[in-house]
Amino acid sequence: QPFACCHHVWHAESAGRYWDDLLVALIFLQEPTVRTITVGLAVLQSGRVLDIPVLLAGSLLSALPAMLAYVLFQRSLINGLMLGIGK
Repeated sequence: QPFACCHHVWHAESAGRYWDDLLVALIFLQEPTVRTITVGLAVLQSGRVLDIPVLLAGSLLSALPAMLAYVLFQRSLINGLMLGIGK
């Protein structure tokens, strides 16, 4: 049963109760060069000095790709959602 621990972690992560993307990335990504944007923002918040403009700029940069993808594919997304409505 060497994979029992991994199975438990996977189950907890998929359940979404105890593990989220930030916590998993904080634990497993220890090198600063491979951190995700959310982990980088969390590390910036954990210091003694809280630089609000830098945090807001980082938050905007992390949300920008999702907003851009929505704007570019809005018509296709809405059409795909509307296909399931009619009988």
